[in-house]
Amino acid sequence: LACGAETALYAHQLAGVDVVFMSCGTDGNCTNVNNQKNGVHVPSTQETGPVESAEYIKYIAAFFNLEPLANEMFAATQTSYAQASSGKSATPPLVAWINYNPKSDWSS
Repeated sequence: LACGAETALYAHQLAGVDVVFMSCGTDGNCTNVNNQKNGVHVPSTQETGPVESAEYIKYIAAFFNLEPLANEMFAATQTSYAQASSGKSATPPLVAWINYNPKSDWSS
């Protein structure tokens, strides 16, 4: 979120919203979330698969009183993935990467 951003501006932007959905660092250190007064930990990148990660839409929707809509969207996602895995899907699912850390000399 703050890649290359000016620190004071970034802090001002974070403080100006009701909630900031955040993940802990890739090393599991959650200091960034704990230090953010309006920070809410969303560990979706720690899930075992895309359907499990997609279920976080229901968690986030609760903050906006949109649970019924989120439940519908998640059910549609589950159905789509079930059809795709069985080969019965007319259209393949569209998947958005939430987080990706490629292996490099700096990571294991």
